[in-house]
Amino acid sequence: DHAIELQARMTILHVWDVDMRSEMFCASIAVECRWRCPDGECESALRDGADQLDADWEPEWTPHLGIWGTVEQYFERRTFWAATDEAGAVWLYGLLRLAARMVERYDLEIFPFDLQDINVMLMCFNATLLPLGDAAAAVRVEQSGCSLPDFELLPAMPALHRLVSAREQPHGHSSLHAVLFYRRHAGFFLWNVISLLLLISLCATASWAIHFRQVDSRLALDVTLLLVTVTFKQVLTALVPPISYLTLLDVYS
Repeated sequence: DHAIELQARMTILHVWDVDMRSEMFCASIAVECRWRCPDGECESALRDGADQLDADWEPEWTPHLGIWGTVEQYFERRTFWAATDEAGAVWLYGLLRLAARMVERYDLEIFPFDLQDINVMLMCFNATLLPLGDAAAAVRVEQSGCSLPDFELLPAMPALHRLVSAREQPHGHSSLHAVLFYRRHAGFFLWNVISLLLLISLCATASWAIHFRQVDSRLALDVTLLLVTVTFKQVLTALVPPISYLTLLDVYS
């Protein structure tokens, strides 16, 4: 375990661009953290960082934080300052703003009526993570910034989180794992996919309006409707990533 204990609280500010095809999403977070100032640095930390006037001031040791599964980082902003508590101990504080694009595996077996979880795992590579304040409030979610056009947060269970120790991780770093639960809006697929497939299938009954002696016309109508359905099914495959199982929409089709 790392000798330095870092107390941290993560706020998920914004979630956007949930791409089901590429199985990725974007998120921005804010991390509040603090750690005990080493005895030999207390005087210089209070002299240079207590007034918070120097926005570029950094202590000698700073936490190395990141989000697991990041494939592209958009920006990172770090601010540090020093302060004393009621007992006179010197603490170093930090505020991190981070935005990145991350990989996410989606479970699409009951697509388009699926529930999806978005995982944001904050990792500390050079310290042991501890909750800042109450452990139940170690993760906060700005629900207004996490609303999505195709999804909605579950009202009964919008988010869960837990602190994962370094021993539980194969990479040996402690992390703060937050999970957001989303329900997909299925109205688009109900009207533009499921209803259209139903209407195309029902149109097959129109072949009985053709005289029974016109066999070629009846077969032409049936084959045309079949080709339309197959083409429609090929269009649906572009909505999901290349997966080795059938979704509920595939079974219906």
